[in-house]
Amino acid sequence: METPILFKFVKMELTQFATFTDDYKEEDAEMDIFNRFQFAYNFEYHLVLCKTNIELSKQEKILLKADFDCIFKIDPESASVIETANDATIPQGLLAQFASLSYGSLRGVIYTKTTDTSFSNFILPPNDVTAIFKEPQRFSRKR
Repeated sequence: METPILFKFVKMELTQFATFTDDYKEEDAEMDIFNRFQFAYNFEYHLVLCKTNIELSKQEKILLKADFDCIFKIDPESASVIETANDATIPQGLLAQFASLSYGSLRGVIYTKTTDTSFSNFILPPNDVTAIFKEPQRFSRKR
């Protein structure tokens, strides 16, 4: 049986948010939604950064852009499971969990930030991120 990796959510920060149109209409639903996840690992404090980037566009024109950082603290005992002297390896299931928590939180942030705008009826659709992460991610210690 695989040892569970215990963690807690320690910080969320919207690092960029912008809308680039004042006349978004609900019938504009045929838009492209681009999302990207990036990760970083801090060995000293056992922290995982999950950066989530979202862009909404229509006909190659960006309508909305948001960048969101979520920081998760790995329990020290759990950190000993994923860390070695030279690197840390985060399993794909845990990456997907961090991405899912981050994306879900960003959905709420976008809903709140667009309440009094032309995007007030827009809801960022759910995203099953489990299919994105097929391999664990390795982070090397800097020497």
